[in-house]
Amino acid sequence: MLYMHTMHLASIDLNLLLSLHALLDERSVTLAARRVGLTQSAMSHALARLRELFGDPLLVRSSKQMLLTPRAEGLLAPLADALARLEGAISENVSFDPGQADGVFSIACEDYISSLLVPRLLRRISREAPAMDIDVQARDMQTSARLAKGSVDIAIGVFRGPSGAMRQRLLFSENFACVVRRDHPEIRKRLTLKRYVELPHLLVGDGPRGRGAVDVALERAGKERRVAVRVGTFLSAPLIVAETDLILTIPKRLATRFARVYDLQLFDPPIAIADFKYHCRWHERWQHDGRHQWLRQLVADESDKLRDESARAA
Repeated sequence: MLYMHTMHLASIDLNLLLSLHALLDERSVTLAARRVGLTQSAMSHALARLRELFGDPLLVRSSKQMLLTPRAEGLLAPLADALARLEGAISENVSFDPGQADGVFSIACEDYISSLLVPRLLRRISREAPAMDIDVQARDMQTSARLAKGSVDIAIGVFRGPSGAMRQRLLFSENFACVVRRDHPEIRKRLTLKRYVELPHLLVGDGPRGRGAVDVALERAGKERRVAVRVGTFLSAPLIVAETDLILTIPKRLATRFARVYDLQLFDPPIAIADFKYHCRWHERWQHDGRHQWLRQLVADESDKLRDESARAA
């Protein structure tokens, strides 16, 4: 006999749907409770009610974390989309008072951008929106989905261009510089192109292996470099360079900071490399949301100051 479990929207209150979304997204009763402001006991009770309503366990325990059932997997995306649309409709045209607001601004970016902009943002937020916090997440393949559902407010990075429902704003342009250890045996006061391609390189990147701007520039000149070491973040790069004979070619603002902090030699690349641009990206669903508008303007203001400071230092 085929068993069909049916229900009507009128039989579920909105608070249960908010709890359901938090449970499916966090895959943890404790984290879901914290996210929506419930006690762990209340969230456990909500999960029990949801299991009864859907006729499905929704989440099952495993050795490391709770896993979604196929029914729950099917619910996650449409539920996130529906709740985000509802929140957008309710909050649209509602003014944002930073002095009275509390909560979290969530930003997805690489560690270079977080080290460059987050201290500036934090200083402004501590003055103008003192009850707001910042959550910095790594930018990855899921960032667009997280922007759409609202678990990430904005993403900052190098993007090919707006796509679909995404909007973006130019923040600043960046170029490259090279750093090597102070007592490098092969490089003294000048970095030649010959030496640049002869010596091994350190590359920062966690994506698929491929040609970057440096490799494109070298290829046009009929040259090729050897990437001897590849790391996923900028944080470890200067420590490795300081104790090896590797060359590191990275954004100039960061290279300048690394050279100062880790006592490295700083050089302009011995070949012309195309500049690249950093943008702030967000989902159009939040285009008119007061909270998002305030955050985006804050990021733009601090990026403008960063750009002006770099221009004066040049």
